[in-house]
Amino acid sequence: MNLKKYLNNLDNKPDLIYTAYPTMTSAHIAGKYANNYEISFVLDIQDIWPEAFKITTNLSDKIVNILTLPLTFYANKIYSLADFIIGVSDTFVQRACKLSYTTNKNLVVYIGTDLEYFDQQKTNFNIEKNNQFWLTYIGTLSHSYDIKTVIKAVKEVEKEGYDDIKFKVIGTGPFEEQFKKVAKDINSPTEFLGYLKYEKMIPYLVNSDLALNALKKSSMGSVTNKLGDYLASGLPILNSGSNQEVRNMIENKKVGYNYKPGNVNELARLIIKLYKNNDKRETFSNNSRQFAEDKFDRNITYDKIYKVLENLIKNY
Repeated sequence: MNLKKYLNNLDNKPDLIYTAYPTMTSAHIAGKYANNYEISFVLDIQDIWPEAFKITTNLSDKIVNILTLPLTFYANKIYSLADFIIGVSDTFVQRACKLSYTTNKNLVVYIGTDLEYFDQQKTNFNIEKNNQFWLTYIGTLSHSYDIKTVIKAVKEVEKEGYDDIKFKVIGTGPFEEQFKKVAKDINSPTEFLGYLKYEKMIPYLVNSDLALNALKKSSMGSVTNKLGDYLASGLPILNSGSNQEVRNMIENKKVGYNYKPGNVNELARLIIKLYKNNDKRETFSNNSRQFAEDKFDRNITYDKIYKVLENLIKNY
């Protein structure tokens, strides 16, 4: 209501409105206002609602689709208001373009990171590794993330005699205690480091050997923040996410391996495979960092957004 009031009280109409999505309501209000006054409207898709809600319930997809049908119509209406679509992944962009005329007016820009700043933080803290082999996960501990499979996999790896392999979990969330209990019950070589400031997280990450993008099968996660940080660190990535865009990225860019969500034995085999193969890890590592420099450096990629906005204003 405040946003609607603010826009309606503007004396000078803007040449362009750039809106993040979600939230749905603010995007809809801004889009309608832009369309009413023939103002260029750019929608930045950072997540897809209501599709992302599926992970929060145990109901079947069919039932959830029926329950969220009004929201789906609402989302389609919002997408149709856009003159240009920008998104953090091609998956999100293509969803938004389905029912709008922006098929050829869109841009994918990964969230990425500021590589210059990232590199400055690498030696901020002295990390004692003690010749251990670290698998690291960073991010929220909640519905979407399959941390249990990793906890169990590293325990299986330990049983095979690899007692120097450790799993580091950086982050917190509603499932933290549940994951800790799983680790404690099976005496898994897992350490929960809790929430760390970004500047302290980076040294842990760059001193790691493998990165985990551990997602459940039902997760709608696409090209997330953590992937940018993993790539910036030059880490091989083990990915269980079902999103085809990410799975193709892992395979085609040769930055790691995909594994089936929930498959403890497959993940354990991949951990041991990379542990024993220095050359393969080095190849994946070099490819990761190069990919980050090409597609995930905000100092380069975000300029593409600026140029889109500049062109839209020029043609206003």
